[in-house]
Amino acid sequence: LVATKITGSDVRAALELLAVVPELQHFFVELFPVICMHGECSLLGAAAPMYPARTQELFALGQDGQYEAMFRLHRDMAAVDRKIMAPV
Repeated sequence: LVATKITGSDVRAALELLAVVPELQHFFVELFPVICMHGECSLLGAAAPMYPARTQELFALGQDGQYEAMFRLHRDMAAVDRKIMAPV
């Protein structure tokens, strides 16, 4: 095992995973903005087909520690997702 893929919203479990097996590479989807502030992790590019440039920017902002800009971008991406998934 060399990596994990984490989806969902359980921050406590994700942080525990980082602490217990730091030698693995951890890929996050929804939790990336929160978890990247606590240790090394990667962004699973689930949103990349919809927003390739924004997904790359989100990752770069997290890696550079630009958390305020990262959370704004994450919020904007989530708002688009909600509009797309809203009932018609």
